[in-house]
Amino acid sequence: MHTPSSDIDLAAEGAESYMKAIKAAISLEARGHLSITRSNWALRRRLNRGVYRGVRFVINAVKPPQEITEEYGRETYLPVSRAKGTCKITDSKLSHYRPAAYRIAEATTTPQPAQLLSWNGEHRSLLKEGDIVEYRGTLELVSGEKGRYYQVTIGTAPGDYLKPSEAI
Repeated sequence: MHTPSSDIDLAAEGAESYMKAIKAAISLEARGHLSITRSNWALRRRLNRGVYRGVRFVINAVKPPQEITEEYGRETYLPVSRAKGTCKITDSKLSHYRPAAYRIAEATTTPQPAQLLSWNGEHRSLLKEGDIVEYRGTLELVSGEKGRYYQVTIGTAPGDYLKPSEAI
């Protein structure tokens, strides 16, 4: 699938390795070896895209096998309704992966969801603890070994979005 216009997709295994790769890219940029793309708020926040020797690159995080705890069928997801609201991000440790998962609080949706789950790759590594966001997605009841909780899933229906307060 490689062509002369192909980009470079780097995969860092685990969140810690991903953050080390981002720091390495920043260091390489400071020494003039590459440039990191910062053309909008999201790219300035993520710092995972750039150009190396005229070729575009992107750094992605992938879960290491020992961190994969999900197993098909252990949880069920029941769509409840469409949901729109605001919330505060309380934990972004799982945001580097796809889907990006953000633990939340102070959601204006009823019943209150415990997390936002986005299938949109542009939402990975975007938000940090304390950020206030506006969202629209599908409110789901999740049931399984961890009990029952609600989440808002973004990126599965037309009109879904996730807007950080800086971008609203």
